[in-house]
Amino acid sequence: MTTSHALYPHRPPMIIELGLPTLMDRTPLLATYFVCNGWRVAHWRCGETFCGLCFLDFIKTVAERYGRLHETHDASAELRGSCGDYDVFSQIDYEPGAACVFPQVNYLHTIIRSLPSACFVLNTRPLDRWLKSVHAFPNSFRDRLLDSCPIYPRCELCGDHRPICQDPRLG
Repeated sequence: MTTSHALYPHRPPMIIELGLPTLMDRTPLLATYFVCNGWRVAHWRCGETFCGLCFLDFIKTVAERYGRLHETHDASAELRGSCGDYDVFSQIDYEPGAACVFPQVNYLHTIIRSLPSACFVLNTRPLDRWLKSVHAFPNSFRDRLLDSCPIYPRCELCGDHRPICQDPRLG
């Protein structure tokens, strides 16, 4: 088996997976693929913390060091300093219950400008399958997302968003 270190004698290009989490999704499959090929992978957990938290630390560090990013800076070392010595960061969200923080969405432009040599992977799946998957999360991740995140459209007339997601095909 050829490892990433044999293919790239210095360092392989950093891989950042931008997809949103699901219970039965491709993010674990992507992580497994890279692990099987000898890459250092962080999936959801970056060492002792959540990858989303250390990405927020990284974004704060980049903002303090470079100010508002209007130009590109290679901050790969800062990311590895915040999140660990990984080649692949898979599932970098952070969902602390009553908040909605997805660094790969909220700070996408900063991440792209700060990691100009990185390869960004966006995995997708049909909406109905994704909704079923997030509904299968413990404590219904779908309901927590809808309660905490600014997702539209919502049923503004009745003051509740749940009727939109009551389609029986979605779980």
